[in-house]
Parts: sequence; structure tokens; C-alpha cells
Amino acid sequence: MLAIKTEGVTENGFPMAEFWKRKDTVLVCGGSIPCIREAYVLAAERNKLDRFSYVPLTEEEYVLGMAEERIREEINAVSHRKGVHVIIFYLSCPDILIRMDFKDMEESLSRKTGKVVRCFFRGPLGKGEKGYEKAEDFVKHLPPDEGGPLEAPPLLPPPVADCAGISDWLRFRDCANILVTPAGCRSSMVHMDMMTDQERVYYTKTEEKDYVFGMEETTEKQTAELLKDSDIRRFALIGSAVPSFMGMNGRAAVETIEKETKRKGMFFKADGFHDILWGVSEAERKWAEESYFPKIGDKKKIVLILGYSPLLCGDIHQYDGCLHFLKEEGLTPLFSGQGEVSARPSLVWVVSSAGLLAAEMYEKRYGIPVLISCPVGDHALSMWQKHVRNLVSAGKGRAVLKIHNMYLPHTRKEKVLFIGDLVHTMAAAHALWHEGFSHLVLGAYEWSREDRALYERAPGTEWMTCFKRDEDLKKLGEGADIIVADPLLLPFFPGKHFIPFPWGALSGRRAVKPGSGVMGHVLWEELQNL
Repeated sequence: MLAIKTEGVTENGFPMAEFWKRKDTVLVCGGSIPCIREAYVLAAERNKLDRFSYVPLTEEEYVLGMAEERIREEINAVSHRKGVHVIIFYLSCPDILIRMDFKDMEESLSRKTGKVVRCFFRGPLGKGEKGYEKAEDFVKHLPPDEGGPLEAPPLLPPPVADCAGISDWLRFRDCANILVTPAGCRSSMVHMDMMTDQERVYYTKTEEKDYVFGMEETTEKQTAELLKDSDIRRFALIGSAVPSFMGMNGRAAVETIEKETKRKGMFFKADGFHDILWGVSEAERKWAEESYFPKIGDKKKIVLILGYSPLLCGDIHQYDGCLHFLKEEGLTPLFSGQGEVSARPSLVWVVSSAGLLAAEMYEKRYGIPVLISCPVGDHALSMWQKHVRNLVSAGKGRAVLKIHNMYLPHTRKEKVLFIGDLVHTMAAAHALWHEGFSHLVLGAYEWSREDRALYERAPGTEWMTCFKRDEDLKKLGEGADIIVADPLLLPFFPGKHFIPFPWGALSGRRAVKPGSGVMGHVLWEELQNL
């Protein structure tokens, strides 16, 4: 069992850096989110996005044998870009596990496209292949560089993966977060998708036999050894693409470890193909499903806060004012994933779309009142405080922050497009509505169909437009005068008035700074200056 520690991104040890020395070469990535996200971010940081592309695949497409065709289609599309002469398919663990015919891909696609198409084996599984070469040796077999420049259409950033998102959410002090994965999947966490203050995060040290016989035994042995003679009181096994693809029985592994170590554990069935939104949503839903509260309430009057993690929501101190109010009201705020819920909550407060499913479960099973709101501005904060008092007093009900007063005077004609989590963007839009803006659109990144299903439960769906392709986002921004979005999306909106709204789900930990988040002072100050 090895620890995951954060560090900055360098080019050392990254084969793609060797490939990007060429000016006529594009790297195409497939696989799960961690396989493509780190390459994207490294390319963006080094202004190499003109030499990178990826295929957003699903686990289902791999299982049904559709992944290879999707990859071939992308390579063919890239071959039509101006200036491209060499295309390198950057193989991932799922590509190797399903045993694609890499030689045929190289030969047939080279013939079809008229370009040089080569497959590069990477990752722990790639290094065990007969065709594996180090990047510096691999490039020696390529033809001379024909130079650029290359055509470079804007490219949507892959979001943080579900497995990294669950680890970001689960912050019990005495808990070990164990990512069940080969070494490669942890790299994006090391370089961008894990906060620097997070500790006790680990990953399994795998061997070749684990990819044949399964990862259960290795995970059980290494976890038991980690917990032995330690002060770690609980553990969480978090899945990723390879164990999911192999059908790992995580629940059985947890039971075995619990019996041997006498420590409490949970298994989160992440697959690496879903994003942080769905990952945290499923983790909180599972937590709610396995919670049990006696029928009689408790005098503590807990307010359970759902949907928060640093990467999803930003700086935790943006909630300080609200938390202070709750305590003054005699309520005890508790963030889900950061401590045991010892008694039935008096109120569930949802601060992102990731908390919606769990909130529905608490509401349905126990009749706990639900408040879905991120109050931005004095009016929203006043309404939030009123809702807290009323819901706790009534012991039932639901209140949602959304645009409701349709008769406010509208003095501003600019069309504003917000992009981010729908609970957050509705909060910002609501604040501008009360400042006289009437043309507001909420853009939601639909990485998977599960994301869309979540957003359709959120407030403000009538203002929402989902996008999942590059062209969809470009079209969405055409009619907007002002864009409020993560800086990684800036290339899609040339010439527009762009207000940066850094979001950890896209920009990773660099987005989580003091004052960040929809309720943080940074964004609100920008909006007030419009």
C-alpha cells in the first residue's frame, strides 16, 4: 500500500512531453477520465492543446466492444486537421485489457488517413507488453518532423473523476481513503485533483497477476497491513476503472478486512468513467442509504450539509457566515463525509447538485426538511435565514432558492451565461436578477447521462441548457454578452466579456483558493462590478 501525496506537475516522467517536442504530431487519448485528464491539463499548461485530443468513452462502450470504433473515428477526424502528419494513440489500461488489435489499427489507419499512426503503450499494464518502448526510443522510429502550425479547435476539459471526487469528499480524520487502482490512476490526484492538506490517502501496489486473478486479495492484504498497529479507525475502498472493469467484489473485500482488523469499512463503486459530480452524489446517497436514526429526535438539532467537497464547491470558509447563524440558532452544522451523524438531523442543507439524491432519501425515509440554497447577496441570505427557522420549527417541508419574483424591474439587457454546478449558477443568477438582469442562461456540463438526471432535480432547470460537446458549448455562448465560467473554458468565447469562475471540478485544486466558491467574496465582487 502506497501513499498518495500531492506535488506539482513537471515534464519529468511524462512521455507526452517527448512527443510534444514535435510540431506535426497529435496525441490521442482514450480510456477512463484519469487516463485523459492529466494529459489534457499538462497540454493546457504548456500551450500544447493543438497537439492533443481525446475520446470521451464509457465503461459500457468498452464492455460492448464499441470503444475501438470510437477511437478509430477520432483518429480519422484528427487526420483531417491542417498540419498533422503523425498521430500517436496513447493507450490506456482499458484499451490493453480488452486486447484491441493495435497492429491492425496502426496499419489500417495509416493507409486510410495517409498519416503515420502509431500506438504507444503507457501505464502499468503497458509496460508489461512486448511492444513497449520508452518514449525517447519510440520517437526515434518516427519520420522526420515536418513542422507546424497545427489546426487547433477548442477542446472541452475532462472533469475530475468520480474516484478522486469521492476521496475529496470523504474527510473523516481517522479514515484511510484507499484508491483501488494501478499506479496510473492516482497521477491526476497527485498533480491536480487532491487538496494539499488531505492526508491518509493511499493506493494499492499491484502486480501482473492482479489483472488476471482479480485485485481483491492484494487489496485485502495491503489494507490489513496498513491498518495493523495504526490509529486509523476506519477505511474506505474507492474503485477505479480497472477493478470495475474486472468486476471486483469490493463489498466482500471490505467484509474480509473488517473481520481481520476489527475496523469499520465501506466500498464505493466508482468506475473512473463518471465525473466528480456523480461520484460524490453516489457516495452521499450510499451514506444516506446505510444511515439509521431512531424515531425519536435528538436535542442536538443537527443541520446536515450535503453536496460539499472542496473541488466541487470551493473554499469551505465561504459558509462561515451561515454556519455562525446556525450556531446562534442553537443548531449544530455538520458536513457530510466529515463526521458521524449521531442523531436524526433537524434539517438537510444542500449546497451543490451532488447532494440532491441523498437529500431526497433523508426526506422520504425520515421526513427531514430540506433546504436547497447557496445564498448570494443580502436578499438571498435573508430568505435563507427565514427558511432555516421555518423548516426547523415545522420539522418538515422543502425550500429552494430560485428565481421567483417575475415582476422586478429589469434595467440591464445583457445576456449572461453561467457555467457550473446548477445549484451554484442559480445562486449567482438569482443575485443578478435582483440587480436588474433579466436575460440569464445556466449552462451545465453533461459529462454523462447521470449528470443530466441530477441537474434535472436541481432548482432552475427551466433556465438550464446542457452541453456535452465542443460545438454545443460554442453555440451556447454565441448569443451571450457576458460569460461566467471556469478559465479553462475561455478559448470557447473569444471577444466576450469573460468573468472567471474557477471550479475545482474542471481546474482542480488550483481553483480552490481563499474566497473561492459561489458564496465566496471573489465572484460576488466581480458580479457587482458589472
